[in-house]
Amino acid sequence: MMDETPPRAGAEAVAWDRPEDAHQTWYGGGAPVLPLQQSLSLYYYQGWAKAFRAVNAIGGLRVRYWQGAEYRLWEYQDTLPPEEADAARRALEQAIPTRWAQEWLPAIRADLEQWRAVDLAALADDALAGHLHTLLTRQMAHWEIHAYMGSAPLAAVQRLVDWYLARFPDAPESEPYILLQGQSNTSIENNSRLWQLSRMATPEIVAHLRAESWSRLPETFRQAFAAYVAETGEQAEQRQRAVRLVVAYAEGAAPDPAIELAQLAQAREAFTASVRARLSPDELATFDDLLACARANHPLTEDHNFWLDQQSNRATRRVIDEFARRLVERGSLDATDEVEYLTVYELIQWGFGLADPLRPRVAARRAEDEGYRRLAAPGYLGKPPQPTPWVDRFSGPPTPLDAPPGELRGVGASAGRARGAARVATTLDEALALRPGEILVCPITDPTWTPLFALAAGLVTDQGGSLSHAAVVAREYRLPAVIGTHTATRQIATGQIIEIDGLRGIVRPS
Repeated sequence: MMDETPPRAGAEAVAWDRPEDAHQTWYGGGAPVLPLQQSLSLYYYQGWAKAFRAVNAIGGLRVRYWQGAEYRLWEYQDTLPPEEADAARRALEQAIPTRWAQEWLPAIRADLEQWRAVDLAALADDALAGHLHTLLTRQMAHWEIHAYMGSAPLAAVQRLVDWYLARFPDAPESEPYILLQGQSNTSIENNSRLWQLSRMATPEIVAHLRAESWSRLPETFRQAFAAYVAETGEQAEQRQRAVRLVVAYAEGAAPDPAIELAQLAQAREAFTASVRARLSPDELATFDDLLACARANHPLTEDHNFWLDQQSNRATRRVIDEFARRLVERGSLDATDEVEYLTVYELIQWGFGLADPLRPRVAARRAEDEGYRRLAAPGYLGKPPQPTPWVDRFSGPPTPLDAPPGELRGVGASAGRARGAARVATTLDEALALRPGEILVCPITDPTWTPLFALAAGLVTDQGGSLSHAAVVAREYRLPAVIGTHTATRQIATGQIIEIDGLRGIVRPS
């Protein structure tokens, strides 16, 4: 059987473990994933598999890496009849907000507190290895929760959006999301605290921050800054980012997030009233039910991203950073970032006495990765994808959308137009160079990028759909956004003047 994936220059043929896999659609692509993250992801996906079994489904998630890029195949089959399966999913969507608040979030926070209390530097190598193994085993429970939180809240929103677009077929795809705007979430709350810090930052404080003269900062500011850093990330990493953001907010006169949120909520309620006035009594009952469930779930997409994708992952990174420090100290590696070319299993084995040379493995994998990065990974492997609203709204179109020469097309995820200089950033550290009024162009975003939304004039991403993090948060900031262009970071240069249309999903040079 032949691989149906289109060939690309410099790419080796796809080899399939099972012949029938060539006739399935494997979604993925994007930048190559380094060996450490590959091994961690496969560990986490065990939690997803457990969640599948818990909702009367068989199959699960299969993952493969080709040319370094990750591709996923969802093999999901309900064991209940269709009507019963749909009723069970709706019941789960309605129960999720309560389970998150009363059961899951308290357990996650307790785990994080326990892990932060461990003095990693004081552990022997084998104890550190054992701690990493135990932590990852426990995190399977976190990723089981993540499977629920990454699907049910989005499904609740999708039900409302699908119903609205079916009832009002001429409406732009972004219109029903007005019904959900103006709701606070963890990322917005943290950004509001950052804004409050910037209001405290006098020119003198900004100068001290730039000079890293911590002892010269006023005590009230120092305490507020320390509290923000402690609650949003690891000290060393988060402090430097927070400094740059506070300075940018102070100098760029970023708007008050609380006022912006209140205005969005006011517009939401007015729009909701206008929609209800257009519906019949029978339609109103369905609409109100869908709307209540969607509104209860909508903020949780950001909340679970913060606590699981960000905070839980940072607990793992803290242990890996300690391994990296020891590997360099003992002469096994030349630099701490080389740990990214090892697997989590190799770290655990090293902690228990593995003495095989690691430098040759790092060198070979680095060379392989550099070769992969010169190639553009396709958005799928195997069978060409069929329209799948659920996948496309979360992950974006699997292949670039057709566009006239000189234009890029993507998902019109947040309405509005913007014109300005592009700031192309492939990492968060690069993105921190963003200046007010620039249009941020990046591969994808997560909650750690949220503070930048208050500075940007617009947003363009390679990946994502109308329910991705970038789209959800852009709408909350009234930030024009075109999501899922596939190639924006390669087609646009920093400093280039571009125009974006966040309603129609168009990006063009000015």
